[in-house]
Amino acid sequence: MDEIGCIIALVALILTPISYVINGWVLSLLWRWFLVPFDFPVLSIPQAIGISLVIGFLTHQVPHKHCKDDRSKDDKLTDSIAENAAFLVFPLFALGVGWIVVQFI
Repeated sequence: MDEIGCIIALVALILTPISYVINGWVLSLLWRWFLVPFDFPVLSIPQAIGISLVIGFLTHQVPHKHCKDDRSKDDKLTDSIAENAAFLVFPLFALGVGWIVVQFI
């Protein structure tokens, strides 16, 4: 594996578990804000991580890759970091929107 491939793998190994924890934390907060008032039970962070994993497993879609990829190594690294960062940014964005909405309840 070349140097860029090692960096991509390292970034994925570091960001993946962090993103699962952030997703679980955000899901547990959103659940508490919007579903507990309707008599749903409180969801712990580990339970929320598990639910997120199940939903992700059931809804996973494999992206189409082109057989020949002419992008440079730097472009591949940038794309990989951006994809992993999106897993961290999206739940935080959802949390922000949820927080704004809950202020009106």
